[in-house]
Amino acid sequence: MVTMVDAHCDTITTAYDKGVSMADGPLQVNFKKLKAVGPVAQCFAIWLSEPYRRQALLEWEKRYDFFQRELEAHKETIRQAFCVADIEKNAKEGLCSAILTMEGSDALEGKTERLTYFHQKGVRILSFCWNEANELACGAGVEEGGLTEKGKEMLQEMERLGILMDVSHLNDDSFWDVAHLATRPFLATHSNSRKRTNVKRNLTDAQLKAIANAQGVAGLNLCPTFLSRRGVAQTEDVLDHLRHMLRVMGEDFIGLGCDFDGIMATPLDLPGAEAYLQLEQRIKGAFGARVAEKVMRRNMLQLFEKVWEIKLQ
Repeated sequence: MVTMVDAHCDTITTAYDKGVSMADGPLQVNFKKLKAVGPVAQCFAIWLSEPYRRQALLEWEKRYDFFQRELEAHKETIRQAFCVADIEKNAKEGLCSAILTMEGSDALEGKTERLTYFHQKGVRILSFCWNEANELACGAGVEEGGLTEKGKEMLQEMERLGILMDVSHLNDDSFWDVAHLATRPFLATHSNSRKRTNVKRNLTDAQLKAIANAQGVAGLNLCPTFLSRRGVAQTEDVLDHLRHMLRVMGEDFIGLGCDFDGIMATPLDLPGAEAYLQLEQRIKGAFGARVAEKVMRRNMLQLFEKVWEIKLQ
């Protein structure tokens, strides 16, 4: 059985930029930590900071090649997964699964046809932008403006291919464009409740309900400033957000998107992937085994199956 599913970490980019191993480097997520937890299904995002976006495809491929070398060197621990059947097969063999995602569409360079290339590489989740505006959408740092015509075209092609749309970094206008246009479930890989912590990267109750109505999932983010206005956070803050999201969305539409290696700090008692099982125990203690099972793995796996397992027309 898959131990857990985490919909977002920035470990590829952080390891590449720091020149450290994804296997046992000084990271919040590494292969050694994942193996200790059990057969985890971990989504790994490739993200490009601004200086690298001028040659976006080339820079994306450098990080992809690094990721593939790390997987090949540690194939006794982790294997890339392209579908839910791969995740289940890996788990039966005691292997973790690595699912490739994209945070930001820079490497697409506005070319809808390039989605097929990234799908073939294994990209199964994609967000249009980080916190800025680009040729597809407006990010959370931009007050107004939704999807562009090119963004709407891109969303349609993603749905045809079976690539999940990630709305975590979109601003409100772009979010609602996705919600109104999407014909398949979509997700917020790493966003919490704006009602509990009022930051733009979190989601309003109306947005959380829209994700649930679309049969999507919202992934709990462990960034302390998204969890609490105190500047620090603990597991209790995660449970507080989860409690509110359960009231708003129900128990079938919430998962994890911890944002490890994309956040400078973590909750004081959740330092990295080694704490996944500890978090599960706290969720189980607060909400019961059924809710813990859904949040830790089942909801994300069911979402993946709904969107990834489509037949191309």
